[in-house]
Amino acid sequence: MLSFEQNIRTVFESFAEGNTFDVYNLLTEPEVSNPSPWSQKNITHLRRRLILVTARKPTPVFACGIEIYEYEAVSQDDTTGPTIYISKVDTTGCSPVKNVTAQVIRAYLRSVGKASVYIFARSQPQYIFANSRKFAGKVPLSDRGLIRWWYKLLSDPELLREGKEEKQETEGTLKSWWRWLTGASKKGAIEDEEQTQEMENADAKPRAWWYVPGIDDKVAALREIGNTQEDMGIAWNYGYPYEPKAIAKQVIPQFEDDAKSRLLSNMCSFKKSEDEEEITVQDFWNLLGFTEECGSGKLTCFFTVNVGSSIVKEAAKEGVQGDTYTNLWNTLMESDYSSVETAQASTAVFIERWNELLPKWKPLSIDSKGPCESVSSEPAVQHKEKQEVTVNVLSNNLVKRKQVPENGNTLTEDSTNRKASLEDANTLPPDSIKRKSSLTSTKRKAAVEEPSQENIHPTTRAKRRAL
Repeated sequence: MLSFEQNIRTVFESFAEGNTFDVYNLLTEPEVSNPSPWSQKNITHLRRRLILVTARKPTPVFACGIEIYEYEAVSQDDTTGPTIYISKVDTTGCSPVKNVTAQVIRAYLRSVGKASVYIFARSQPQYIFANSRKFAGKVPLSDRGLIRWWYKLLSDPELLREGKEEKQETEGTLKSWWRWLTGASKKGAIEDEEQTQEMENADAKPRAWWYVPGIDDKVAALREIGNTQEDMGIAWNYGYPYEPKAIAKQVIPQFEDDAKSRLLSNMCSFKKSEDEEEITVQDFWNLLGFTEECGSGKLTCFFTVNVGSSIVKEAAKEGVQGDTYTNLWNTLMESDYSSVETAQASTAVFIERWNELLPKWKPLSIDSKGPCESVSSEPAVQHKEKQEVTVNVLSNNLVKRKQVPENGNTLTEDSTNRKASLEDANTLPPDSIKRKSSLTSTKRKAAVEEPSQENIHPTTRAKRRAL
């Protein structure tokens, strides 16, 4: 299985010749943390990862950024692989080529081996790059556009089969050699066929789920996000990978900056007595559709995908201390990406800070060599999508459509919008999130003023705390 560096090099070298990319891959030292605090089966280590990509044409400028949480059981007997939460994905609108963000995510997921991947898709104007929402060249996807983007990106059969072909090819070669050497009986061949059938049945088990709170029907959910292709290479299951009658807090993992975690925490804090009945998974998901983050007429989506087929056991990678990670994160939050010029200046400040704190950590530099078409030699201003049909998700799961006039006509989402660029992956509210330098807490508070039309409750600006 190829490493992330090998995967990303292969992808970036295929981009249009003449572009140079630098990939900054920051990883923290492991710390004890459990995504399921009420379950103490295994000691779990958490490592935070921040992947940033700059394009050097002509001046270095950030193109995209991804923040990831990696949870891994300490037990050597673990057969489930790590739990991965993709927390934030953001772009600056300054990339010289298309689809950089999607390719970085695919390269990462193809390198982790067997793992459970969780994503909370919620459309916001910015997440990582401060003030980037003001840049005309950046066009954040709508709520429906973002869900389609993730649905398409994760509908990659290669992500689910990673390592499977190599394993089966190796096993098949060894079995053939052993039969030739020992003159294996027909009975042995039949047993091998039965084992192969068992493996195929295991691979046929559900491996990908998606769920839009407030919409219980798969057909309605596909219609609301404007997706006309239900089967895009893998068998998607609409719902969640938990037993409906199970106790929610015992089976649903909790991550930072996640709507599920906030609701579970609130519910547990309001529980009056030990005799009070615990909420089930089914009731929890029903309630989630009424929360401010997952309701208010905006669509969100939770994705769970089991990628890979074999656990990757690598030597422990070097990581940075939590304070260093926080320092670099806050450098991003204190910058300005509202224009090409300010984005280039802010990128230069970050690189200088990186070299100061991590002189031995060099970025991976990649020169593109392929014929792929560039967007332009300079960041181009993209045109906004046509205004979509506004949908209010009602408490009784009915959907009321409002007509949006344009020159006297009602707009509907056309095929152009359905093919929204993968590069427009989304973002966080206003001025950003900062981390406070407090060693006693790792919780972060999401900042931020919201554009009034977003109809989302604004919060105050807060720094991210030290890890």
